[in-house]
Amino acid sequence: MTYGEKLRELRAERRLSLREVEERGGPNKDTMSLIERNVHKPHPQTLGRIAEAFGMSVAELRDELEGAEDPLGPAPPSQGRLFNNGILEEQEEWRAKLAEVESFIENYALARAEYWAQELDRVRESGHPTADAAYDLAILALEEFSSIYEWLFDDLAHDLLEAMEEGGGVSPEIEEAYDALLGKLTSSTTRTQRALFDHARSRAKTPAQREKIAAKQPKAEALNDPRIFARRGSRAGGAGRRVVRGAEAG
Repeated sequence: MTYGEKLRELRAERRLSLREVEERGGPNKDTMSLIERNVHKPHPQTLGRIAEAFGMSVAELRDELEGAEDPLGPAPPSQGRLFNNGILEEQEEWRAKLAEVESFIENYALARAEYWAQELDRVRESGHPTADAAYDLAILALEEFSSIYEWLFDDLAHDLLEAMEEGGGVSPEIEEAYDALLGKLTSSTTRTQRALFDHARSRAKTPAQREKIAAKQPKAEALNDPRIFARRGSRAGGAGRRVVRGAEAG
């Protein structure tokens, strides 16, 4: 049994839905789904929130997970031990974290942005959807993109972002590579989101429909801008507030 499968089994034993885990203080339902499908392994902070939602201590949860097959390798290291073995090891650990971020963005997040772009093409080719249907499609994409950024900033890249913000010894090469990856993701999700809302607006027939779409689109733009989303979404009191190089022109 894999790590994610064991977590799913523990959740099922407690008869909790993904939404109920979120409501009890755990990660949001999309993040929990990624963990259970072994797309990502939780950061220690997230593991603590899962334990809380399950009504158990972190130690008890770790005991339950003992022996579970781990297809993703060890959990991300805590920042407290990054400086113990010198600069070289420190950079190797940040490089490994950057590789995790790259894998998530390239293999999952960008693929989801492409999925929603293809859904828009399919809807356009299928006939003439109503304004409400086009709006619902845009909102579904917006919700998924929001979850993607939340997972990235609050969990996967949390320690790396914190170190870059606080001058924690991350090399310029790694910082630039991270900024390039985040800029690529931001460009893709924002482009797709704009296309979805533009399509919804083009289908609007009444002033009320146009006002509804116009009111939501600025919020969609904000959620997909890491400079804004990280300020409102990060629980790390400063982590995630970096400005992406080139984002000012976006």
